Amino acid sequence: MRIALVLKGHYRSLDKTHKIWLDALKGHNYDCYFHTWDLQDATTPTWYRGEKYALPLYPSNIELLKKFDKDIIIESQTFTEEDIKNIYIDAPYKTFIYRYESLYMTLNRIDVNKYDIVIVGRYDLELKDTCFSEIIINKNEILIGGIKDERYYKGLRATDLLFAFHPENIPLFQVNPYVDIDSFKNGGEEPFTKFLFENFKKISLKWNYETDFNIKR
Repeated sequence: MRIALVLKGHYRSLDKTHKIWLDALKGHNYDCYFHTWDLQDATTPTWYRGEKYALPLYPSNIELLKKFDKDIIIESQTFTEEDIKNIYIDAPYKTFIYRYESLYMTLNRIDVNKYDIVIVGRYDLELKDTCFSEIIINKNEILIGGIKDERYYKGLRATDLLFAFHPENIPLFQVNPYVDIDSFKNGGEEPFTKFLFENFKKISLKWNYETDFNIKR
């Protein structure tokens, strides 16, 4: 099976997690398609890290990223002070746009005829080494990980952490078709979950958060 591996988001814990990703992908045939920002972490006032971690990518960080993807997209995080203040708290719509425009941009690099499956994750995920064993995907199906939370659409949140689908479905992942401002009441995650359930005929929860994968910060 030929895998297109897409990692997106801030660099964060990749110094530690890249070895975990390699263990999970051992024995698989894959190419990497990466997108990241020119800062190591978010500068927003959320529950994690914050301003003091607003460090630029070091040359060693970029070197490690390019070992996986020599054509990685490293985008400038040029937010205004108002954006930085509001992006995750008062205006989840903005973070949704930033996060999924970058995803769409990265997916557009992939030759849909070259791969059997696209796996999308993040740099700060810690995976079980058997996470990708016996992975099979149908064209109308998407495999997702997530956190069970009845407050969210269909009872799942953080569905953007780890998911997989057939390359023929790459054209589905455009920002405009699934921007639903009314569904931002629970943050930027809910509209994406809603998009998955409305655009794929079959949804399978392949990975369980804190069992098969976890966030490592």
